[in-house]
Amino acid sequence: MINNMISVFQRYTGSSQDPYSDAVDATQKELQCCGIYDYRDWLATPWFNHSGQGSVPRSCCNSTYHTCNGTLELPGLLYPKVCEALLFVLHLIIWSALAVVLVEVGTTRGHWGV
Repeated sequence: MINNMISVFQRYTGSSQDPYSDAVDATQKELQCCGIYDYRDWLATPWFNHSGQGSVPRSCCNSTYHTCNGTLELPGLLYPKVCEALLFVLHLIIWSALAVVLVEVGTTRGHWGV
């Protein structure tokens, strides 16, 4: 699951037209976090390396700091907490889906007399 999240960050382009980028930006803004664990997650992404700006997406900026532009010169302006809530929700979805599959398999076997 973490690998899937990392994959989404690896696909980030910064374009609002890109569904991966839009999802990452919306998630970071909504959950007020930056990266999966912290802002340093962005240092290993193609977007960070190709942007040449030495910054993280603006969606990492703490909304109380209007001067934040994502630069790593002042990481204190970025959201400090991790996206733990996102990890919790994803775990919940995975376990719920597994439970549904198990119930469906059990129900199907009951109908077929197995």
